[in-house]
Order: sequence, then C-alpha cells, then structure tokens
Amino acid sequence: MSLQTQMPALFEKNSDEKITITAQNLDGANIEASGTYAIYSLHENDSINNQVAQGNFKTGNQDEIKRVVTKLESGKYRLKLTSEDDRGNLIEAQNDFIVFSYADKRPPIKTNKWFIVKSNSYSKDKSAEVILGASERVNVLYELWQEDNLLERKWIELNNENKLFSFPYKEVYKNGVTLMLTYIKDEKFYSHKAELRPKKTQDEIKVKLDVFRDKIRPGSQEEWRISITDSLGNPRAAEVLASMYDFSLDNIYPSHPWNLSLYNFDRYNSMRMLTIDQSFNKENANAYYPISFKEVTSFEYDRFNWFGFSFYRGQGIMIRDASADNIVVGYAQQSKAEASMAFPPSPSAPLNEVAYDSDQVDSQAESSQTGSSQTGSPQMRRNFNETAFFYPQLRTNDKGETQIVFDVPESNTRWRFRVLAHDKKLNTATTEAFTVSQKELMVTPNMPRFLRQGDRVSIATKISNLSDSVQQGRVRMEFFNPVTDEIIDISQFENIEQEFTLQPSASSDAMWMFDVPTNIDVIGIRIIAQSAHFSDGEQHALAILPNRMLVTESLRMDVDGGETKTFNFDKINNTSPTQENYRLTLEFTSNPAWYAVQALPVLGEPTSDNAVSWFASFYANSIGAHIGKAYPKVSAMIDSWKKQGGNEETLLSNLQKNEELKNILLQETPWVLDAKNETEQKQKLSLLFDLNRNRNITQTALLRLQELQTTEGGWSWFKGFRPSISITQYILYGFNQLTDLNIDIDSEQVYSMKLSAIKYIDAEAIRRFESLKKYNKDWKNIKSISTTDLEYLFVRSSYNQHQMDKEVSELYNFYLSVVEKNWTSYGLYERSLIAQLMNKKNNTRVLQDIIKSYREHSVVSDELGMYWPNNRANVFMSQSAISVHTFIMDAFKIGGATDDEMNNLKKWLLKQKQTQLWESTHATADAVYALLSSGSDWFSVDGTTKVTLGNKLVEPKSSELGTGYFKEAWSRTEISPDMANVSVTHKGNSPSWGALYLQYFEDMDKIQKSDGSLDIEKMMFVEVTTPEGQRLMSISEERSLKVGDKVTVRLTVRSDRDMEFIHLKDLRASSFEPVNQVSGLKWQNGLMYYQTSTDASTNFYFDNLPKGTYVLEYSVYVTRRGSYSSGIATIQSMYAPEFTSHTEGSRVEVID
Repeated sequence: MSLQTQMPALFEKNSDEKITITAQNLDGANIEASGTYAIYSLHENDSINNQVAQGNFKTGNQDEIKRVVTKLESGKYRLKLTSEDDRGNLIEAQNDFIVFSYADKRPPIKTNKWFIVKSNSYSKDKSAEVILGASERVNVLYELWQEDNLLERKWIELNNENKLFSFPYKEVYKNGVTLMLTYIKDEKFYSHKAELRPKKTQDEIKVKLDVFRDKIRPGSQEEWRISITDSLGNPRAAEVLASMYDFSLDNIYPSHPWNLSLYNFDRYNSMRMLTIDQSFNKENANAYYPISFKEVTSFEYDRFNWFGFSFYRGQGIMIRDASADNIVVGYAQQSKAEASMAFPPSPSAPLNEVAYDSDQVDSQAESSQTGSSQTGSPQMRRNFNETAFFYPQLRTNDKGETQIVFDVPESNTRWRFRVLAHDKKLNTATTEAFTVSQKELMVTPNMPRFLRQGDRVSIATKISNLSDSVQQGRVRMEFFNPVTDEIIDISQFENIEQEFTLQPSASSDAMWMFDVPTNIDVIGIRIIAQSAHFSDGEQHALAILPNRMLVTESLRMDVDGGETKTFNFDKINNTSPTQENYRLTLEFTSNPAWYAVQALPVLGEPTSDNAVSWFASFYANSIGAHIGKAYPKVSAMIDSWKKQGGNEETLLSNLQKNEELKNILLQETPWVLDAKNETEQKQKLSLLFDLNRNRNITQTALLRLQELQTTEGGWSWFKGFRPSISITQYILYGFNQLTDLNIDIDSEQVYSMKLSAIKYIDAEAIRRFESLKKYNKDWKNIKSISTTDLEYLFVRSSYNQHQMDKEVSELYNFYLSVVEKNWTSYGLYERSLIAQLMNKKNNTRVLQDIIKSYREHSVVSDELGMYWPNNRANVFMSQSAISVHTFIMDAFKIGGATDDEMNNLKKWLLKQKQTQLWESTHATADAVYALLSSGSDWFSVDGTTKVTLGNKLVEPKSSELGTGYFKEAWSRTEISPDMANVSVTHKGNSPSWGALYLQYFEDMDKIQKSDGSLDIEKMMFVEVTTPEGQRLMSISEERSLKVGDKVTVRLTVRSDRDMEFIHLKDLRASSFEPVNQVSGLKWQNGLMYYQTSTDASTNFYFDNLPKGTYVLEYSVYVTRRGSYSSGIATIQSMYAPEFTSHTEGSRVEVID
C-alpha cells in the first residue's frame, strides 16, 4: 500500500484549494485507509523544529487538516502520515509545503525570490496584483511593458519585506502588459515575469433540461425539451449536438467528455526577459587522459527464454506459479482507461434541472399496466441499438428551446445522454445526464454471439421484479423462423416453461439446454416472462454456423532443372468417413526466375528530397536500363506482358492471385494498398527501358545529388544537415558498382562529385585513425576495426586511380593488415568485403580460406539452396538479408565457385522472392542482376514441365509467358485416389516450383493437424488462483472448464524462413467471449502484428514474420454451460498461399 497527499506546495490561508489523501494497493487501485497525521514546522535546512498538530485521518478530502493548516503561522511545514496495510505493515508518507497569506509583511521563509501572482487579470472593478518579497536588502529594476513599448521603468528597494504591485485598468494597457522584475543579490541573478491581461467578459450560455426523464420504458416514444439561455436567463439562439448511447459501451472503451476546444486569439507579443551574460557562468576546464585499451573476452552465459516477459513494461508485475508440469511467466498491467475512468452519478440521484410532466408519466404508467397484462400479448423487444439517437445539428427557436423526439431502443440498460451547444460567437455549454430504460418485470438473457451445428448449448436469463408487489408467473423460451415467424421444435429441449416467484426488487434466473439443429442457417430465440399484471419478452436472431468447414491442405513441390521427382499427397486418400472432397487445384511455375524480374523497382522522382532517395532513383533506373540492353530477352518479355493488357494475372500482385485458395478475402486484410502498389509497379516495368525517361530522371537525380553534397565533400541526408560518412560511402560504392557493370555514368559532373567525396572520406578516416593512435597506446596491436572503417577500405580500394597521400596510405595499409590477420573475428557481411579486398591484393590464400569458411558454415538444402541461417547483418545502412547474400555471391564469384554453387546461391535468392515482396530498391536491383549474371542461364523460355497425377498427364490449356505458370482444377467427382501420386519432370536450367491444393469439407472435431514450413500449434489453459498467486493449468479431466473461468489461448507460430503478409485465424467456441474487444496493433516477443476479434474468431495480421518461433496469447471468458466445438487455428501466407497449416479440431466441455 502507498499513501499520497494532494495539496498545493504553496498553500494560501484563504485558498479554496482542497487537501486530499489517497491510498493505493500495488496494482494501482484506490483503496480506503485510515491512520494518524502529524504536522511539523521546519528549520531553514528542512530539519524538524517542533510538532504543531496531530490527529487522525481517513482517505478522502481532509477538511480537518485544512482547518488546522489555515490557522498556522506563515512558514514551511511537513505533513507526515502513518498507517498500516492489511498485513499490519507500517506505511508512512510525508509532504512538505509552505503556508502563507497575501497579507504577510515579509516572505514566509528565508528567500530572496518570493514571487506570487495574486491575480493576473484586471478590469474596471478589479486590479491585477503581484507580490515580490525578499529576506535581505535588494535593489529591483521594475519594468512595465506593453508589447515592445516601455510604459514605466524605475528602481525599487526591498528590505526583508513583501511589496504588493497593483495594476488597475488603464486605457494605455490595451490588450495586456508585461511586468518584469530583475535584480542581482550575492552574485546571483534573479528575474521574474508576469503576464497581465484585461479580464474578458464571458458571455456564458447555459443548457437546461426542461423535460427529461431518468426512467424510461423500452420501446416507448419520448419527447424531451432543451432550452438554451444566457447568464441572465434570456433565450439564446444556438446550435445543439445531442446524443444518447448505451453506457455499458464505456466498459469497452471510455468516451471522453464533450468540449469544444477553441483557439485562443490572443495576439499579444510579450517582451523578452532580461538574461545574464557569460560572466555569471561557471568556467569549465576539460582534460583528456589517454587510456590504453585491453582486449577482454566478454563473459558469455546462458539466458532464460522469458517468452515475452519484461520488467520494464510498467507497474503491476505478476509472476505466475511454476510447477513440474507447467512453467509459465507473464506480466499484468493496469489499464490507463480503467485507472482514469470516472463513475457517473447514480440514476436515482436527484436532478435539479429535470421537470416531469405528471400527466404524461401517469398516462404512460396506466397504458403500460394494461398493455402488458396477462390478457394482452407481451411486448417482444428486438431493437437493441447501442445508440438511441445522434442529432448533430439541432436549432433552437425564438424561446431558446429545441425538441428531441425519439423511440427508445428496447434494451433494459442505462443510457448516457449528452448535449453540446454553441452560439454564433462560439460560446459553449455542455451537460449530461443518465437515464435507465426498464419495466416492472424484465428478462435479461445472456445470448451467445452465434451457434454452431452439433453443439449442446445453454442459454440463461435473469428475471427481475422492479414493481412494488410480489410477482408470480412463468418464463419460457421458444424457437422460431425469423423469416416466417413459425415456431420450430427442437429435440432434447428441456424445461421449456419454468415457474418463478419474485419479491419486490428481487431477481432470479432460468436456464435451458438444447442441441443446435443441423438443418437451418439462422434461428430466432424468444424468452418470455409473464405474471398476472406484467410481462416482458426479448427475441434475437442468431446465426448457426456449420460444424463442417472448408479445409485447404497443400503439398509444395520444388524441382530442379533437368530433374524428375515424385510426391505423395496422402490427404487425398484420407479414410475419414465424414470428409467430403470439394476441389483439387494444381498450380505450377516452370521458370519462377521471371518473378524476380517483375520485382525490378521502377522509380521516378522521389517524394522525399534526400540524398539516399535520389541516389536510389539514379541507381535503379541506371541498372534497369542496363539490364534491358545487356539482356534483350528481358525487355522483350516485359514488352510481351504489357501487350497482354493490364487485366492479365501475369502483372497482378501475388496478394491478388488465387483468392479461392486463401482463407480470407484481400479486402478484409490490411494489405489492399500493398497489393495495389505491387500491381502498379509491375505494370510500369516497360518504363525501365524508356531511354528518354531514364535520361531525364538520372540527370535530375545527379543535379539534386550535386546540390545535396556539402562543401566538405560528403553527402548529407537532407539539405542543411551535417555530411554523413555512411551515406557518402554508400553512394561512392553505388557509383563504382555501376562502373563495374560497364554502365556509362562517367561525366565531368560525376567525376567532380566522386573526387570531392573521396577527399571527404579520406579526411574522416584520417581523423578516426589519429584519434585511435592518440587514445590507444597499443593501437599497433588491435585485432579488429569498425564496420565503418572496413567499408571505407572496400570503397577506397575501388578508387585506386585517385592517388593516396602518405597519411591515407599508412592507415589503408595498416587497416588492411589488421583484417588480413584477423578475418575470422568478423561476420558474414564483413568477410565478403575482406574477400574482395584480398582479391584486389592478390592474396589468394586468405581469399580461399574465407570461401572455405563460408562453405563450412553454410546450409545446403534441396529446396532452399545454399544459405546462412544467421544472415542478419547490416549493409551500408540496410538491414536486408538479400543484400548480404548478394555480397557473399560476389565473394564466391571471385573465389572460383562452381556453377552448381552459384546456382544454389541463386536458388536461395529466388525462394525469398516466393514469400516476400521485395521493397529495398538497391537490394532488389542487385538480386535481379545476380540472378541474371551468375551461374546457369535461368531465363530461357524453353523450359517446360510435365506433371502427372496418377495416370493422368496434366495438359494445361494455357500458360503465362516467361514464367510458364499454369493452373488446373478438378471438382469432387473428378478426384480419384490415384491422383495422390504426383510425378513432375522439369526440362530446363532453372529450378521450378508448384503446389497441389486439396480443399475438402470435414467436421471440425475430426480435422487432423497439418504441418509445414509455416506451422501453428494451439493450446488452452485455465487461469486459477492458488495461495501462491495466479497460475495457468492445462484443461483436462482433473480441471474442466466452469462458467466464469478465464481461459488463456496460446498460439505457437513457427517459420523456417522470412515471410511477409501472414494471416492467422483462430476460431472460437460459442461459449467463449474475448476479454479484449478493441482491435489494434500488438507487440509480443519482438513481433508486431494487428489483432482483431470478430463474432466467431480472433484474427492476427503480420506484415513481416521473420524466421523463428513466436508465442502469442489472448484471453477469453467462459460464459455458458454445454459442449462446444472449439474450431481450429489456421495460418497462411497471403503472398504464397501454398505455405499454410492448421491445428487439429477439438471440443470444449463446460460444467456448472
């Protein structure tokens, strides 16, 4: 427990300020507490002088303490609180404050800077007042300014006294004045400033609820009247915004109070205060002491996997219990919305502004009793709108009145009524009130969001008697067809009609169990309660979801050039008697290397005017034009795609293809714009080979790069920024790369920029080298250099035609010797640079050692090719694994790699494109060029693929140009068991891939788990309270679910490669209600995603899913008894739908 005191640090004796004491537990929740208090006077050094008061307190407003404080002499005091928590631990808190009075003759404490603004506004009836006090003799420069016009200046002397400055209204003050008081005492500078403004006459308006009822009947028509007046009670013309909504919505997300925030049009230009010069500042002296560095091996130790737990995520930390079977940790955090939500007044509280029309109320009561008697039909409530009305533009009449007429929704609930009014001068007023819609006899059912076929469901209702007499009657539930209103008989429907006896203001409940029918899609449910005098009924239409669902299984097929492979799709021969095949779909791409070409970036003038964006535009257009010239078949193929027309699937984004094979429509995901952008990029590919366009863009980019190059020679990110070493070396590297590709970019303009940039990176390298020698006496024996210096070596080695001076040669040779001797201490990216440096130095031994090391640490896979699992390095400001891989390919190329090795390296690049939308401009261009220029020719249009399903040779009707992509499908009657055996023969140089999809209907409870490269597992735990605290228990026969339990759903996602655009859908049982109802971005285990809950499922959307294992959790409450299908969790790549898997089906049993 903790105690807090809220009171002003400077307490004026006649102030209206309150003193409040609050207590909070460790969860941050307010609790009641009591204890004793003591008030002590303090010396100048804040030590205690003596006790001046004591007493008892209870949390809340402290009127007694305030009375004691107001009687104290002016001075500094300490309030000390003492209490005990529920375990008897002593809890103490203290608060220092100063008591003073505006009438004090001198400062209440010893100080020379006592400054109090008593009132900062003046009018014809009241002056503005400011108090300045000093405990010693001081001479004060008094200045009064009206904006930049000096009205008064004089010297004032204070000697252990307070001086009151009064400012009555004067015409010369206009729209305000500034008071400045400046003085020096004991070599200290003091300056005070007060802004004084004329008091503005506030033309207030008031909102009055002339006719308003705090108790209304569901379904009735209401007519309320609001009047708007000025401060004198005269009618005022105004515009009114009025709304009323179900107040229970505030439990999900609190609604903020209405107010109209207006800009303050005070155009007063205040005079600046006097400031001190450098003579008042302290003199600082700095000295540098060189310290020799010693290489110390860092201490490495095992780390726990905390599964997302963190000690840095706020207060309220909870560590769940650990047992031999289950060890779980987590954290809890109080919601800011819960902590700050204010509770509205009770609806039974008297409302001063409410006037009741007695005739209307009586007539309503009479009609309600007759209309709801046993002889008449009960009112069936079916309109449960959460918003009763929203009127944004009501106008008042000549009397300042406006009428609100509305039909009350038929919910038995509490409503929040709010009004915001403003006149033509933007004077505003607000008010709000609460009303309750209720009847004398009410039913409040707990309805599920949906029903599912095959479930055994319970529905309960609360029956409330709000009349003044005992009510006896019967309550029943019936089913009906919402379209025809015909009654439906349900088998095994127990206790259709039940009796009740209720005392006044009492309630009871009733419950029914039934089996959900399997032959209808929607059902109506009525619950009706009737007594001798009153009745009530409520009906809902509920969707009945099928227990059978369409399941998509996939078999991925990867075949190398000139290879024949066989595959078995055992799901086709599943022996489940309830499985009903729907469709078998085959898609295959004979030459997927063309997909990489379709990713070539087509950039125009960038929207962001910075050096990185302009160089990316220059680089992408230059290399794109070069590919068109060097590889004519690329430009010819792109031209053929363009001639097909924009509607052909060839140039569609992968997000827009194969909608029928995906678990969700693209329009229901956050990736509609991503798909549109990729499609537009593909359709613009032909622009890469427009020579006039390229010439114009590259020339514009060079001009902007020239403008962004600073006088030092380096490039800054934006104009006016300091030059950046990283950006400059990145641009120099890009220029040289284009030159190595024999792309003609050399001109006097480019040569001049490169020359200046080289001088800049040389000067910066010398500066860093001199700093190393100065602060590290053992610099000659260092074992490594920074990545910045290594990138400098790599870039500078490409410009050897520019002569190095003596200093540059010294550091260059020294750094080169360091990396040559210690290359084993570097990572993947750095080793690729060192390999190329060694090649330029003709050091074949080190080059081959690096290539050998690469081979030893690589993983070679039939599907993924040759790659390095720990590829996560930075490359010239980029974090793209694609860039690192292309640098390693460059190292292998100069190291004498075989065609098979280069093809395996290319295969990994191509497989990344299968699951990712490449967006890094430089990395994508480099990757496409690496695919084109190394290894075997993968861009031949002669590659063909033959696919045989069983004894059936697939003969596609058509295939895409270039990629050779085709798709065939077979309906249920065409699927035969022998089609599970697949044979693929691929003729051509490039690898090929495809997938076979089986879509079938199956009972949810009988769906078997599927595995894959993208895998999902689902587990459910119930949260229980033990003497040691909260812990999670697996749901089992020993601990079955009960109504009211909180269940944690744990989803474990595994991916063996980086992926993008992943959708995870977890179906829920109809007995579960999600705890978190609000959609939004989430962060767990270093993974960011968007989570949203619908009626039947919880969905997760991942923009990026890096390779690894991730644990996601969300919570639900158990709301009803019965037996329910819990559905399955399905995960799928929206970019490559063949990457999909799902969990097995299961049932949830809930007891009392």
